[in-house]
Amino acid sequence: MTLQSPIRFLFRYRDLVAKTLDEHRAVLQANPAKGCWWGWWKRPHEDARQEVWDAIRAAIVASPQGRTRIGLFDSGAPNNVAVHPVWIDNRDGVAQMWTTKIRVDGRAVANGDASLSSLTDVTGRVALELINMSYDKQSSTVTGYAYVRNESTDTIEGPIKARVVELTSAVGTPAIVSGVENRMTGPGAVFDFTPLTSSGRLMPGAQTAPLKISIRLANPKSLAPEGRGAPTTTFVYLRTKVLAGKASG
Repeated sequence: MTLQSPIRFLFRYRDLVAKTLDEHRAVLQANPAKGCWWGWWKRPHEDARQEVWDAIRAAIVASPQGRTRIGLFDSGAPNNVAVHPVWIDNRDGVAQMWTTKIRVDGRAVANGDASLSSLTDVTGRVALELINMSYDKQSSTVTGYAYVRNESTDTIEGPIKARVVELTSAVGTPAIVSGVENRMTGPGAVFDFTPLTSSGRLMPGAQTAPLKISIRLANPKSLAPEGRGAPTTTFVYLRTKVLAGKASG
């Protein structure tokens, strides 16, 4: 049975020495029962991104088959990017790893935006919190204040920006209408907290001044409880990636 779940995890690789996927397929064909390990390395200054590995582990544990689907893309592919969805199925009677190649126009950009590509991911070192949230029913707008707090022992050097990677709502279709530095209204929108620091940096335990943001909900649903259910109180789910010039101990 072929897994049809969407790809939630996409990893970059480079074919610098050998044909990476071909070599892995050779190992799998020689040892189908043992499988094949795929390893990543990081530079000393890069974050380990433990939250990603935790998310993959959680997805595997939650899956009835004890597995999850990932994608691989070759960032060195000329003119475009080759994405390789990877899955396991037993269409020929033996459970094996399968893949195919998908060509995507354009090139991969670090942090999802060329203007942010030189910044360092400090999401694991900080907390971005929303406070004093309110909902105006007449305009269907959620308004509140966001700030970034340094929860690490490192000094977070500016610029300090937060890029939206997920924005959803059970109440309506959300769109950010104020507070962003670019014109994006959903994933890809960027909040700039640099002017809200005292000296362009965040010392350990320090936090920025609050940034006012507004999110409008299109086609909002009724907020009245249905039957005996509790009324809706979670209007918006916002997930961001916080980036900075650098983090130094």
